[in-house]
Amino acid sequence: MVLNFTRFVKWPQGAFSAPETPLTICVAGEEPFLRDLETAAHGKSVFGHPFKVINGEDQTSAACHVLYLPQSQKKYPPAISRPGTLTVGDADRFARSGGMIGLMFEGGNLRFEVNLAASSKAGLILSSKLLKVASATFQSAEGPR
Repeated sequence: MVLNFTRFVKWPQGAFSAPETPLTICVAGEEPFLRDLETAAHGKSVFGHPFKVINGEDQTSAACHVLYLPQSQKKYPPAISRPGTLTVGDADRFARSGGMIGLMFEGGNLRFEVNLAASSKAGLILSSKLLKVASATFQSAEGPR
């Protein structure tokens, strides 16, 4: 799902230094998800930007276009507050607590919630197609957790 979300996001002007600049997905922490995402992203691109998957915990200045924060992650890297970074997480109430897209299981199915205020604050525009399939969308004034 993380790769698919990128197809429905418009990043602010200047988020990519060149048309072929990779879309960088940072994964916070040492998660098996990092390796799985690397495998899934290998050789794929979105809007001409090849995917690049890195460990986001080590990134203090690298441009993370997407930052995945697993539930197990207790310390969040500096990229969480960077404008132009889409935050996706699976912690309980992630989107309601200031994240942008919160993943959860409902009835055995993977669903997601979208926090429009958080994505707008980061300068991201989420497609209406993404919002239509979200299990919930809302405006929240709460900041990042």
